[in-house]
Amino acid sequence: MKSYIAHMAGPGEPNNQPPSEATKKALGFDGLGQTRTDAYLFMLATDKLFSEKPSDGEKASGQFRLWSQLTGEVTCETNKVKSATFKPVEAAFGKEGPLESVGEVERKVASTLTDGKVAFSYRIRGRPHNSSIAAFTAVRPRSCIYIWHDVAGEVTCQGGVPSTKISLTASAFPSHSVWVDGKSQFSVMRGPFENLWKCDPTDATRVK
Repeated sequence: MKSYIAHMAGPGEPNNQPPSEATKKALGFDGLGQTRTDAYLFMLATDKLFSEKPSDGEKASGQFRLWSQLTGEVTCETNKVKSATFKPVEAAFGKEGPLESVGEVERKVASTLTDGKVAFSYRIRGRPHNSSIAAFTAVRPRSCIYIWHDVAGEVTCQGGVPSTKISLTASAFPSHSVWVDGKSQFSVMRGPFENLWKCDPTDATRVK
């Protein structure tokens, strides 16, 4: 599982022309004057320095702000899960240049085995290095410095073979992609950039 900053500006931008409608949509901050200008410059800098496009779910390949991995062992008995065990969630956090981001496994893996199937879930969150927070504040002050993803899944068995389905709840920025057993499952492309300044009403420290 990777949460990452996909490229935001339109093709060929910036150039000597005003921002395209696609870029304006990716930015947000409609009608906010200087705040929008500051956010636009910050978005272009983010595209140049941190734009990511992960091709796999491996930690070693980078291309993430948040990375998590859950490893489990499931035993099937025909069409039912007989047993399931999970290792602790692995997590890693991206860099802003030489600066390490900060993060944690906010909720450790929890699992239940009922009716021949096993359900599991966990959540991680991360934020920029302290030295990077001022760049966000310069655009507009915010209390929500944490991005996050909350992964839930269900493992079933069919003919003695386990199968996993994943569902995802996550912050409205950046984007998120899921892999299971090395195979891409789905991606959730998030935006606009303005969403980084929209805080969760139930937890003011995290992006909505």
